[in-house]
Formats: sequence, structure tokens, C-alpha cells
Amino acid sequence: MQIEEIKPQDAIDAINNGALLVDVREEYEVEDMAYDAANVVNIPLGEIQVRLDEFPKDRPLIIGCRSGARSMNACNFL
Repeated sequence: MQIEEIKPQDAIDAINNGALLVDVREEYEVEDMAYDAANVVNIPLGEIQVRLDEFPKDRPLIIGCRSGARSMNACNFL
């Protein structure tokens, strides 16, 4: 898998074109966010290993968090 950092607008464009945003923050950190549920899933970093089956293999993924540290850890694990 290739890890590529992208700008926020490029992420929005990709999500609008079918990519899945995987937010790796804890649930309490994102519970007040207004996301389009069809293209966003919350899988906290600590749960990735047991929830691997929830990552689709047939569409691009955008892995995100607040600062980029957890999302990079997630990308390296994946």
C-alpha cells in the first residue's frame, strides 16, 4: 500500500468520489462531528487489528485523525 499525504480539499474530493474516510480517533472525540455516514467510519486506532474486516479492499481509503500522528500509525499498520 502506498501512503500519501493529501490536502483537506483533495480528501473531500476523494470522499465525494467514493473513497472511504476512516477516522481513527476515539469515539468520544468524533461523536459531535457531522459526517456523511455513507463515506465515513470511525475505527479507533486501538481497534484496527480486531476490525480489519471493516476496511474495504475495493475502494480508496482516507485515514484521518486530528493531528496526523494516529492516522500515520494506522497507515503503517495497515
